Amino acid sequence: MPTLRQITLIHVLKSALHLADEDYRDLLSAYSLPDNTPIKSSKELSFEQASDFITILQKMIDNTPGLQAQLYASPKQRNLIAYLWGRVSRAQDAVGRRKTLAAFLQNKFHVGRVDRLPKRITPRVIKSLRVMNEHKQESEEKQASISV
Repeated sequence: MPTLRQITLIHVLKSALHLADEDYRDLLSAYSLPDNTPIKSSKELSFEQASDFITILQKMIDNTPGLQAQLYASPKQRNLIAYLWGRVSRAQDAVGRRKTLAAFLQNKFHVGRVDRLPKRITPRVIKSLRVMNEHKQESEEKQASISV
């Protein structure tokens, strides 16, 4: 059985793709229940089938010119996020920073990848990272004044 989060994501992606209900049902019918009856609703999918279906819909978005730019953070915004994360992260190398950024986005914003960061959430992420950076700078200044 799919999670509520998976069902919601399926419907968000369906809307983003402007899929007609008939086309959406045709895509779903590629999956079947244990008794081989075609699936008619995303709620009938198994957890694994829902994950697979989400991947297919995301690939459709990736392959639709201009659609990814309408839905997700721009490359400039992603670069700013990576820069700010580099300032606040304790990770020593690029791989570590990428992994810790992905974990931060998952924990705080329920987004697993920076390239899948929805445009509507991007300003909140940037603001959070700027605040974290300010706190880090204040802490460093305090430590410097104590050690002098």
